[in-house]
Amino acid sequence: MQRFALIIITLLSMYKSIYAVLPVDFLLESGYKHDTIDYSETENTYYREKMTVFFSRESSFNLSCIRLQNSGINKYTWNLTLNDISPLLSFQLGNYFVNFGTGLLIGRKKQYDPDIFRTADLRAANTFSACKSGNPVYAFNGIAAISYFKMKYLEISLNMFYSIQERFISQDAYDSGEIPSSLNSIDSNLTELNTKNELIEIHTRGAMFSATLFKYISVQTYTVMTDLKSFYKEDINWEYEETFEESAGISQLTGVGCMARYKDDYLCIVTDHTITKKEMLLNEKTERTEYGHGSLYGLEFDHPFIMLALTGKHVESSFYSPYSSSAGDTYPESACFFNTEMKPFSNFNFKTQISSQKRNMPSSLNKECPVTNIKNFSILYKYGPLEKIQIELKTREKTDEEKEKRTQLKSTVNYAIIDCFILYLAGLYQTDENSTRSSLFQSGFKLDIKNNFKINFHYLRAKISEDNDIYSITSPVRNSSTRGFFIRETSEFIIAKADVKISSIHLSGRYAFQFTGKKSITRRFEFYISGYF
Repeated sequence: MQRFALIIITLLSMYKSIYAVLPVDFLLESGYKHDTIDYSETENTYYREKMTVFFSRESSFNLSCIRLQNSGINKYTWNLTLNDISPLLSFQLGNYFVNFGTGLLIGRKKQYDPDIFRTADLRAANTFSACKSGNPVYAFNGIAAISYFKMKYLEISLNMFYSIQERFISQDAYDSGEIPSSLNSIDSNLTELNTKNELIEIHTRGAMFSATLFKYISVQTYTVMTDLKSFYKEDINWEYEETFEESAGISQLTGVGCMARYKDDYLCIVTDHTITKKEMLLNEKTERTEYGHGSLYGLEFDHPFIMLALTGKHVESSFYSPYSSSAGDTYPESACFFNTEMKPFSNFNFKTQISSQKRNMPSSLNKECPVTNIKNFSILYKYGPLEKIQIELKTREKTDEEKEKRTQLKSTVNYAIIDCFILYLAGLYQTDENSTRSSLFQSGFKLDIKNNFKINFHYLRAKISEDNDIYSITSPVRNSSTRGFFIRETSEFIIAKADVKISSIHLSGRYAFQFTGKKSITRRFEFYISGYF
């Protein structure tokens, strides 16, 4: 920590423009939620507090904390961003995310989304971005810097980072220098526990050279390297396995990649190719190297009348990158995603989302490589007080040892009685491979007074068949990690949400009550407040 403090002092001393913008601006945020924490599948009740100090539009300091209720577990992240310290330099210090190329080798992890009908898209991400969630899992910890060089038709940048993440492992694994867990599993061991009380360090460094010509053509070449060290800087192997014939663990991971992109006002074409090199230590003596290839390509045409997007992906089973976050899933797969959107009139919209994903290596629970096909179709029309009438048809098929299929049909109507008062009606019908049926009826209203005071009220009535749960998104609280929830039993809901904005202060709260007959199932209250000073 002392070295980071010295770096902060040095950077701030270089940052002469800070004196010109004093006094600084503050953003304070606080929330109480029952939700997943960004990337986890487990829901928790927790508080989240944030403080952001703005030195300028491009530079700030952020401190965020998560406190799990009734557990005593606290997590925090911090970040110092200095993007206008110099016309030729910018810095990130603390907890941050990295995205090289299309994220096939290293990219910012997507928040957990339990919706089985979701499809992927390919969106550009910043090379370095601050982690402001309070959850340091999947976030790097160290320093990142970008050096710029600009000419009339050419822009060049060198992007570099170095991260040291302190995590905990068991005494036995520490003494032997061999950890059976994966890197992602080790990354989640943030605190010292009875069984995991030995401190280790995950060392990750990377660099990317980027060149842009005529603002349309860009090329990126990049590399990433990771290894584990003990407190005394001794090498540690991870994903260690011991069989009758041999024992093996990963001693170092290296990856390289190259991306080329053409992008103008309407057309974007991108191709990204990566290679990973996994160095294995066998029987504590000999070494073995395993290589894996991965590629991703995309084509997008975006016009006010029509949008077409095609993304293809192929990752070999030997490809190994725990930091991967691109279109599709993180495991090795062959996938194709096709999205369209037609807007022949300003009040009419037709969307399609089609994807096919095949896993290229079996899981520990399934010897077959599953294939998942998703098709989503949506028609939206609005006219006058009819703010929205939308019909959605979604299907999902997954084939492995057994075939799973679900089909969902949903219709939604929003009608404005007056400008500030909108009625809401929706109906949903869902079937599965066993022809069991689940349904959901939803009604409510929205009151909006000059964007300063909003009330949303919803009544839901669900009839759920066995193993045919319905996922519903209903008035999520601001900054929610997962916007919806599963309805797993026949029941009714009353959900009320209020948003109040006074000057620079924003308050949001939601109350949800699930019941059946006179029996209460769950009661939940969530709130969020922020203020800019």
